[in-house]
Order: sequence, then C-alpha cells, then structure tokens
Amino acid sequence: MGSREFLLYYFLTGILAGIFSFFVYLFTGSMVFLMGASGALFAIQLAFAVFFPRRIIYIWGILPLQANILVLGVTGIQIISMLSARGSNVAHITHLAGFAFGWLYFMMRFGIDPWKAMRR
Repeated sequence: MGSREFLLYYFLTGILAGIFSFFVYLFTGSMVFLMGASGALFAIQLAFAVFFPRRIIYIWGILPLQANILVLGVTGIQIISMLSARGSNVAHITHLAGFAFGWLYFMMRFGIDPWKAMRR
C-alpha cells in the first residue's frame, strides 16, 4: 500500500466514519461523544485482512484465527452489539462506518473486491 496511500486511507476512512456517525447520531437524537480513531482502526483491520487473509492472529496469545475470519467475526460482533446494546456508550456505528468506508476505498481506489480478496 505504501506510506502515503496508508495515511490517505487512514485519515479518509476515519474522518468519513466520524462525519457519518455524527450525522446519524444527530438525526436520531442520540447523545454520544465521538472521539478517537476507532472507525479508521476498523478500516485498517479490513485492509490487513484483504492483503493478508490467511495470516494467523492469536487472540489472548493462545487462540489462533485467520485474519479474514477474525475481522469478519469482529464486524459481526459490532453489528450484533449495535442492534442490541442501547445506551452502551460505544459508537458501534462509527466502527461499522469505518469498515464500510474502507470497503468502498478498496473498491474505488484499487478496484479490489475485499470479499473476493479475503476468500482467496
């Protein structure tokens, strides 16, 4: 990806995820304080899984999972948490927006379908 491309990816996905979340929370009347770079970090997880889908990551240092399975699993947990945890003070929408904007970035900028890349 390279340093410049990585910085563009990181900042663009993080900023877009934050803006998207801000407007979702504004229009739904939710009072959530947005801070940090969690949307961008979810986008980076996606990028790692796209470039290295079979790489093994150890959860708690003992449970081995492939990067693609781990990232899709964490994203699934975020979806379930968003739908079930009202008032949890965690911006699940920001995490999912970062993932979605990362997905769009790969499709538009690189012409890579992340789903196909993670399945290879």
